[in-house]
Amino acid sequence: MAHFTYFFLGGVLLTNAIHLTFRWRLPLTFLAVLLVIGAIGIVDEWHQTSTPGRSGNDRGDLLADCLGGGLAALFITTRYGRKKRF
Repeated sequence: MAHFTYFFLGGVLLTNAIHLTFRWRLPLTFLAVLLVIGAIGIVDEWHQTSTPGRSGNDRGDLLADCLGGGLAALFITTRYGRKKRF
């Protein structure tokens, strides 16, 4: 749950930053966030392998990372899409 929440919050911030900075179309913004969040999740899992008291290379943690960031990106891009229609 901690991984999901942490990456969800990161996904919200990253989606807003990419959308407001580059003004890419929403599907491209969503894809960029998924790729960046996935890369950060992989680096995080790799880093945990060398941290005492932590286990790394956990596919469940990586899945939670990607789901958290992906759902955040989906939530934010959907909100921007609805805002644009009005």
